[in-house]
Amino acid sequence: MPGKKKHPKSKSKSQRRLMGWAHACKSGEAKNCPANVQKVADTMKAGDLESMAKTKHKGKPEKVKPKKESHIMNFENFVLEMKKIEENGQI
Repeated sequence: MPGKKKHPKSKSKSQRRLMGWAHACKSGEAKNCPANVQKVADTMKAGDLESMAKTKHKGKPEKVKPKKESHIMNFENFVLEMKKIEENGQI
């Protein structure tokens, strides 16, 4: 349907559990929520939390692997590396 907003889906089982807990905190079903879970609940819309909490577990990894580190060095790291090379007399 055009105009209908798509809610996000969880990418892993652990993310789904976190979103379920945050949704329960936001709706008042859970009491004494940890600060990090309450922060998630406060920063997301209830509909998005509910949608992510309802994502099916089947086919989802327990945890998403982090992306590979980029081989491109940022300028700050470049300057630090150059200083080390100069100090060692390699230039």
